[in-house]
Amino acid sequence: MNIRANSSTASQEALPGTTAAGDCNARKDVKVLDWQPDDFRVIARCTYLAGGSEARGFLDMLGCCDKETAWFSTLNKDYYSAYASGNYESVGINLRDA
Repeated sequence: MNIRANSSTASQEALPGTTAAGDCNARKDVKVLDWQPDDFRVIARCTYLAGGSEARGFLDMLGCCDKETAWFSTLNKDYYSAYASGNYESVGINLRDA
Protein backbone atom coordinates (compact mmCIF):
# COMPACT_ATOMS: atom_id res chain seq x y z
CA MET A 1 0.00 0.00 0.00
CA ASN A 2 1.33 3.45 -0.96
CA ILE A 3 -0.02 6.86 -0.01
CA ARG A 4 0.58 9.97 -2.06
CA ALA A 5 -0.89 13.46 -2.12
CA ASN A 6 -1.66 15.15 -5.41
CA SER A 7 -2.05 18.88 -5.70
CA SER A 8 -5.36 19.83 -7.23
CA THR A 9 -6.91 23.11 -8.15
CA ALA A 10 -9.62 23.41 -5.53
CA SER A 11 -12.70 25.53 -5.63
CA GLN A 12 -13.14 27.83 -2.65
CA GLU A 13 -16.59 29.22 -2.03
CA ALA A 14 -18.49 30.87 0.78
CA LEU A 15 -21.86 29.40 1.62
CA PRO A 16 -24.81 31.56 0.50
CA GLY A 17 -25.71 34.40 2.84
CA THR A 18 -22.34 34.53 4.61
CA THR A 19 -19.51 37.04 4.70
CA ALA A 20 -16.91 34.33 5.31
CA ALA A 21 -13.54 34.74 3.61
CA GLY A 22 -10.20 33.00 3.69
CA ASP A 23 -7.08 31.82 1.91
CA CYS A 24 -7.36 28.02 1.87
CA ASN A 25 -6.45 25.07 -0.28
CA ALA A 26 -7.53 21.47 -0.64
CA ARG A 27 -5.77 18.58 -2.26
CA LYS A 28 -6.58 15.01 -3.09
CA ASP A 29 -4.74 12.26 -1.21
CA VAL A 30 -4.57 8.81 -2.84
CA LYS A 31 -4.07 5.51 -1.05
CA VAL A 32 -2.93 3.05 -3.73
CA LEU A 33 -4.24 -0.42 -3.01
CA ASP A 34 -2.93 -3.56 -4.65
CA TRP A 35 -5.56 -5.38 -6.71
CA GLN A 36 -8.34 -3.00 -5.63
CA PRO A 37 -9.56 0.45 -6.67
CA ASP A 38 -7.60 3.30 -5.06
CA ASP A 39 -9.04 5.18 -2.06
CA PHE A 40 -9.24 8.98 -1.96
CA ARG A 41 -9.55 11.64 0.74
CA VAL A 42 -9.23 15.42 0.93
CA ILE A 43 -6.59 17.31 2.91
CA ALA A 44 -7.54 20.94 3.65
CA ARG A 45 -5.52 23.83 5.11
CA CYS A 46 -6.04 27.57 5.55
CA THR A 47 -3.35 30.22 5.99
CA TYR A 48 -5.91 32.99 6.58
CA LEU A 49 -9.54 33.11 7.71
CA ALA A 50 -11.42 36.35 8.24
CA GLY A 51 -12.64 36.89 11.80
CA GLY A 52 -15.56 34.61 12.56
CA SER A 53 -15.02 32.39 9.49
CA GLU A 54 -14.69 28.60 9.41
CA ALA A 55 -13.62 26.29 6.60
CA ARG A 56 -14.24 22.68 5.61
CA GLY A 57 -12.55 20.60 2.91
CA PHE A 58 -14.67 18.35 0.71
CA LEU A 59 -14.10 15.49 -1.69
CA ASP A 60 -16.92 15.33 -4.23
CA MET A 61 -17.41 11.70 -5.26
CA LEU A 62 -19.30 10.73 -8.41
CA GLY A 63 -22.69 9.29 -7.53
CA CYS A 64 -22.62 9.35 -3.74
CA CYS A 65 -20.64 9.22 -0.54
CA ASP A 66 -18.93 12.64 -0.55
CA LYS A 67 -16.33 13.04 2.20
CA GLU A 68 -15.68 16.18 4.27
CA THR A 69 -13.32 17.34 6.96
CA ALA A 70 -14.67 18.79 10.18
CA TRP A 71 -15.32 22.56 10.18
CA PHE A 72 -12.16 24.30 11.38
CA SER A 73 -10.74 27.74 12.14
CA THR A 74 -7.16 26.84 13.12
CA LEU A 75 -4.61 28.16 10.64
CA ASN A 76 -1.64 26.29 9.11
CA LYS A 77 -2.87 22.85 10.14
CA ASP A 78 -3.94 19.99 7.86
CA TYR A 79 -7.45 18.57 8.22
CA TYR A 80 -8.34 15.18 6.73
CA SER A 81 -11.55 13.54 5.60
CA ALA A 82 -12.16 9.81 5.77
CA TYR A 83 -11.13 7.76 2.74
CA ALA A 84 -13.65 6.90 0.02
CA SER A 85 -13.49 4.31 -2.73
CA GLY A 86 -14.72 5.03 -6.23
CA ASN A 87 -14.36 7.88 -8.67
CA TYR A 88 -13.84 11.37 -7.34
CA GLU A 89 -14.98 14.47 -9.23
CA SER A 90 -13.31 17.34 -7.39
CA VAL A 91 -11.91 18.68 -4.13
CA GLY A 92 -12.62 22.08 -2.63
CA ILE A 93 -13.19 24.31 0.37
CA ASN A 94 -16.47 25.57 1.86
CA LEU A 95 -16.41 28.71 4.02
CA ARG A 96 -19.05 29.81 6.53
CA ASP A 97 -19.57 32.27 9.38
CA ALA A 98 -18.87 30.65 12.74
